[in-house]
Amino acid sequence: DTTFYNMALECDSILNVYKKNYGIDAFYLGNSISVANAFSTTDPIKTLKILEENIAAAEELGEIELLVFNQHELARFYFESLNLEKASEYYLKSADNYRHIKDYAAYGYSLVDLGNLYFVSRQFNVSKYYYNKALEIFRKYLKGSDLNYAEALIANNYGLIHFELKEYDEALEYFYRAFNFRKKSVRKNMYPHSYEYFIDVHEALGNKDSVIFYFNESLRIQEQLALFEDMANTLVKIGAYYYREDSLKNAISYLNRGKRLVETYEYHSFKSQIYWYLGLVYEKLKSDSAWFYFNLTYTTAIKYQHFEFEKISLEKMIQFHSNSSSDTVLISLYDKYLHLLEKTEIKTLRNYEVELQLKERKREDAFNQKLADRNKAVISLQRLGIFMLVLLLFVISFFILRLRSQKRHLVETISNRDITYSIIGHDLRGPLTSVFQVLQLVDSGMVDDEESRKRALYTSIKTLDNSINLLENLLIWANFQTNRQTEIKRLFLLPLVKQNIQLLENQASAKNIIFDLDVNDEHCLKADENMMSAIIRNLLNNAIKFSEHGKVVKIKSIESVNDLRLIIQDQGVGIAAEKIVEIFHNRKMISSAGTDKEKGSGLGLKIVSEFIKKNGGEIQINSKLGEGTEMILIFKKK
Repeated sequence: DTTFYNMALECDSILNVYKKNYGIDAFYLGNSISVANAFSTTDPIKTLKILEENIAAAEELGEIELLVFNQHELARFYFESLNLEKASEYYLKSADNYRHIKDYAAYGYSLVDLGNLYFVSRQFNVSKYYYNKALEIFRKYLKGSDLNYAEALIANNYGLIHFELKEYDEALEYFYRAFNFRKKSVRKNMYPHSYEYFIDVHEALGNKDSVIFYFNESLRIQEQLALFEDMANTLVKIGAYYYREDSLKNAISYLNRGKRLVETYEYHSFKSQIYWYLGLVYEKLKSDSAWFYFNLTYTTAIKYQHFEFEKISLEKMIQFHSNSSSDTVLISLYDKYLHLLEKTEIKTLRNYEVELQLKERKREDAFNQKLADRNKAVISLQRLGIFMLVLLLFVISFFILRLRSQKRHLVETISNRDITYSIIGHDLRGPLTSVFQVLQLVDSGMVDDEESRKRALYTSIKTLDNSINLLENLLIWANFQTNRQTEIKRLFLLPLVKQNIQLLENQASAKNIIFDLDVNDEHCLKADENMMSAIIRNLLNNAIKFSEHGKVVKIKSIESVNDLRLIIQDQGVGIAAEKIVEIFHNRKMISSAGTDKEKGSGLGLKIVSEFIKKNGGEIQINSKLGEGTEMILIFKKK
């Protein structure tokens, strides 16, 4: 491992010379990825720097294949560093780019990586979504053994989800399915990979005979195919299993077989692990050989930079020497342990325990110990005082915020009441009075010619239609102010849109306006049905109101990975940019007359704004004067 690291440094040096002489080109980008991966564990900052520089250079050079490869490697780096948000961002970018260059196999495997990412964060439904998308791609574009391998991978991942949920029968079913696909792909070297999952399930179910059977099958195939490194790994796992089952004689037998294999072929990655388990077995047997193997684990781990085994072997050696009288040796071990924790930046409660034990070993004066205890008591009292003060401030802040909230609610209630009275008093009473007066004139015979009567009746009907629409919005608004509860459920967009188009059919027919409907019948969202209906109805009503006769109103839906969008687009008069800002950011209601002088109160858009927020969505407006307006409702997927 040290030799590998030194070779990586040499490669990095050669590439830097190349970059200095020839600049960054495709050759440099292709080879620097390998160098970045080589530093991923020893110098992650360097890895990050190389990959980010490569992505910027590949974009500049237009090297799309190298760009997507570097994006995928950066996603993998963030995944291994458990920065899942960044990993998701770059996996999505690489997936989109693989699809763009029509490398559908890589696109599918990027979707699998996304599923794995959400598997780690235990969001299993999201994992299944990406696994299913990947499977669709694989079945469409892969054939033969490549397809069988991909099917095996997806089936295996489904098995892992059920295993994590402790649904062992379902897990075993998927693992067997994956194994059958591997058999079809004629990849015998992958059989032991399936056996590992069979072993995990059977161990969880307590089926010891099945566990041993699959371990032996793995060894048989690995030996047959001369996969000695895999064989060493299996021998370690068998030894660890027997150790857990307290079958110590068998554990020693398999671990010694593995030891001979790794020492013969110099498989450094397994040496520390085998020595560690041999130490644990001999510790159970209360044999002095345990400390020999723990010490051997420690020296091997230092040599090959196996930091985790270096740490746990040191802990065992400290435990052993804690019972001896050799304070010098113990303090030396503590110093090494603290140095290791600092080097690997492992800051846990164990660090502080070690520091405390080291200080206690060095203390000789009992008076200092009493003084330290007294200081601790003072600190505890200080902390208690600070805690009580913070608690008091929290309680005061809570009541202040509550009073402010109540005041704000009261102000809003009074404001909404005034708005309601204003609409009833002006926008509703005025038009109804006008209609009443016109009808009185007709009834009294003062409007004698047929043409004038028809015009008067048409105007009255139009005014009543607007008033009914206003009254309906007023009722919706009043109900919302008194009862702000929502009934969230799954809604399909298409029937909801069609229902509201039918309600507005008369208004649209009066202006010869045509609806162009392009809403997918599978698109759905979670929202309150009454509120969503009010939102769609008001936006469609505005589209009709501000459109000239004979125009088209387009309604379409678009779904992406992150959100669902409903777009209502008219060919009307448009909205000025400064007025768009006022519509949703001004507490006052903004109203304008329609193309046929239809009056409005501004209440409809107020309802749209409030109901969109209440259902967790947002609205965007794109508009140009004289060209029309596009209203976009955006609902994020949860």
